[in-house]
Amino acid sequence: MNALRVCMFVRNAFEFDARVEREATALVAEGNRVTVVALRDVGRLPVREQRAGFEVRRVSRWFWIVDRLRAAWVRRVNPEGPAPAERTPVAAGLDAMQRSWTVVRKVGPIERLRDAAITTRMIAVGLGTRADVYHAHDLNTLAAASWCARLRRAKLVYDSHEIAPGQEGIRDAAATERRERRLIDRADGVIHTTPMRARWAAETYGIPTPRVVLNVPDVSVPPEPHDLCAVFGFAPGTRVLLHQGGMQPNRGLEALVDSVALLDDSFALGFLGGGRARPALEAAARERGLAERVGFHGPVPHAELLRYVAGAWCGFSLLVDSCANHRWSLPNKLFECVAAGVPVIVSDNPEIAAFVDEHGVGETCDPADPASIAAAVGRLAKRHGAARDAALRAAGRYRWAVEKEQLIGLYREIAERPA
Repeated sequence: MNALRVCMFVRNAFEFDARVEREATALVAEGNRVTVVALRDVGRLPVREQRAGFEVRRVSRWFWIVDRLRAAWVRRVNPEGPAPAERTPVAAGLDAMQRSWTVVRKVGPIERLRDAAITTRMIAVGLGTRADVYHAHDLNTLAAASWCARLRRAKLVYDSHEIAPGQEGIRDAAATERRERRLIDRADGVIHTTPMRARWAAETYGIPTPRVVLNVPDVSVPPEPHDLCAVFGFAPGTRVLLHQGGMQPNRGLEALVDSVALLDDSFALGFLGGGRARPALEAAARERGLAERVGFHGPVPHAELLRYVAGAWCGFSLLVDSCANHRWSLPNKLFECVAAGVPVIVSDNPEIAAFVDEHGVGETCDPADPASIAAAVGRLAKRHGAARDAALRAAGRYRWAVEKEQLIGLYREIAERPA
């Protein structure tokens, strides 16, 4: 395809968004010029950044006066500015301000005004890129991308990472669906992350079935494993059951801790990551006398994650069927385990259960029932070698070198359409 100018929008600071980075890099490799418009965190990340052949431009997530006050305070306390990973007093203070503002902005009119201000800033930057294609990642950036495409008479791509009205905790699902319906009709191409989510969008909005671009890692061979027994302090030779990622409600994590008591001492459970549920899970392990068999480790650099996953006996993805978004989900951690050649135990939700059953890479269970989880571990123990071989075979298909062709193919189609 002819080289295109592409402007992507993402409603985060674009510090660790692997999917967006993979897509931007893939388009650059095809000769396109890509700009990613993200949100700014004063004192942590630069307003402009060059990364892997594309440009990142960040806009303020605060009101103008608040942004100026924060910037002035950072310069006064630490003129050099903290590095992104540092936990300095400045960074801690900014985090406290962010938490305070999060409470204030829940007032409806304030939140709507702030969202409008962010959208306006994104439009201004987006128009300045003079892009041929505006690419919205999720519904919260679709209005900005849509306005840019209209004003520039450019193409519009909507890349939905979630079922927007079906997310857990959504305040007004009907209003969210109406908004998505109004905006999705303007898109020249729509992307979803799983086949069932794509079918849902087609049936709900009466659009052609969106292109499916799975969220798979960019690896070609299984990584060298870390020794998880040493990481978590378990006895050598222990079979480590691993849950990596955020520790949040409705992930089956309480039941997962309880299931350890139903397994023999050759198994232990490791949690890798952070999240608001971690203190409760640590307390649960202590109260049940499982502190020696349930370990916790903080988040690790994304570049190292798959080496930790590769050291596991099996991984878990236990989303509870609490919303449509969970029901039709193929989470990152599923494909991370597959890429590392590690069997998985997953929820009996329809999308992920169908994948695991089709490819034979693990077992399914009721994520809210400790006995069901323990029984799945027992079944996997009887066929662990076969499941591991199946995961290694699936890794050859579910990798970014293959999956990115769906993205590139969509862009080729769009480029060939008349304006």
